[in-house]
Amino acid sequence: MRENYQVTAVEDGKKYWISRSLAVCGIVVSKNPDDGKYYFLIEKRGPGAPDMNDLWCNPCGYLNYDETLREACLREVYEETGLDFRGQEGKILLWKIKDDPDDNVRQNVTVRYVIHTDHYELTHRELTFATEERGGEKEEVSGLKVISEDEIENYEWAWNHGELLQDLVAELREAEKEEKK
Repeated sequence: MRENYQVTAVEDGKKYWISRSLAVCGIVVSKNPDDGKYYFLIEKRGPGAPDMNDLWCNPCGYLNYDETLREACLREVYEETGLDFRGQEGKILLWKIKDDPDDNVRQNVTVRYVIHTDHYELTHRELTFATEERGGEKEEVSGLKVISEDEIENYEWAWNHGELLQDLVAELREAEKEEKK
């Protein structure tokens, strides 16, 4: 088992602990009232992303100092897509936490949020991936799309993000059934 360890920064002489990182993932979803399907905002990882280039995913990134997990999620969504959900707390729900160290090589602990939005707003907004202008990394994202639940299998996904979307659709459909009872 690897332990957390301390390093001393060359720049300022301060000591920092190296440990598992906290990451956030924001799944932006809307339901089309016309066809009853769920739609998701996805992004293609660009050449500025550290890995998984040219694969599709949900907006995601790391927790910064002095911010909450929810704030980090909303910041990442904004930086990577231009959509600003700050101040819309009722639409942002904690969904799942992934903490299995065998699940990825970096052993990130990932907190996943579902962000519910109006279908018309999602599909009729201008989406831009000018991430650097909003505080993100240069060329981190190379494409943005809104896809239906029927299209999930048509994409090559980073990590398990396609499976995540399929799991979310199943949970949302189950909740709909429960509401009808």
